[in-house]
Order: sequence, then structure tokens, then C-alpha cells
Amino acid sequence: MIPFNIPYTPEASKKYVLEVLEDNHQQGDGPFTARASKLISELVGGGHVLLTPSCTHALEMASMLANLGPGDEVILPSYTFTSAVTAVIKFGATPIFADIEQDTKGINVNHVRELITSRTKAISWVNYAGVPPDIEGLKELRNEFGLLLIEDNAHSLGGSHNKAPLG
Repeated sequence: MIPFNIPYTPEASKKYVLEVLEDNHQQGDGPFTARASKLISELVGGGHVLLTPSCTHALEMASMLANLGPGDEVILPSYTFTSAVTAVIKFGATPIFADIEQDTKGINVNHVRELITSRTKAISWVNYAGVPPDIEGLKELRNEFGLLLIEDNAHSLGGSHNKAPLG
């Protein structure tokens, strides 16, 4: 019989799990959180890092900070993870779906422009598979229409665009 899945567990992971279990600090903001935050900060070019339990939580936090609510619209790519949409509707805002570029799978900036209304508050996108969309075009729309930009960088941690870190 050929097993379907045999998970790989590195020896270092076993050591770290034991370290956590033997410590009195097993919740967040402990030594491993500090180490992970430092590594991520270095990876993205510095600055403060706030870890969340999941990318879904990060998107929900972004929606909260954007003060999304009923009557607001957020333009998202039609090809995205469900959490991007639930983070919008959880606060009563309406998702508006834009086409994507066939070659990059990123949000199509020209279609985004067509979808902007007086109710549009933000544009949210994912850097799909490490490939960003036309970020300069999205920034132009932000400036022209006074919109917020929400960049989902779950696929691109450590990636860059025009020598600037993504995310």
C-alpha cells in the first residue's frame, strides 16, 4: 500500500515544540513570536511587525481599520481566496468583483476603474502566486479617487516589486 500523505517533521521543529511546552509562556507574544517578528521585519525591509493567527484575521483587521460598513463597496479580484470577501461582508460592506489579467491572475486595473462609484471605499487585491498586479496603476486610482488600498500578501512574503518589498 502506498500512503497518501506522510508528513515531514524536521528535528528542529520537535525541539522547538518541546521548548514551548517546557516554558511557562505558551501563548502569543513570547520568545518565538519575537523571533518570528524579527525575521519577518528583516525579510520585508524593516519596521514593526504584528503577527496574526491567520491571513484571514489580517484581512479582517484591515477591514476594521478601513472602517468598512454598510453602504461601502470594496473592489476585489474575481479570482481570490474566500477570506478576502468574508473580511469585507463581515462588516456590512459590499464586494464588487473585477476581472483579472490572464497572464498574472492579478486584478485588472482598467476594469477596476470602470467599477469605481461614489460608494467605493477601497480596492483589495492579492499578489497571486508571488506576482503583483499593476501596483502603480492601483496607486493612481487611489490618488485620483481617494480610495484605500488593501494588499493581501499571503502569497508573496519576501517578494518585491520595483525593488520595494511587497505587502
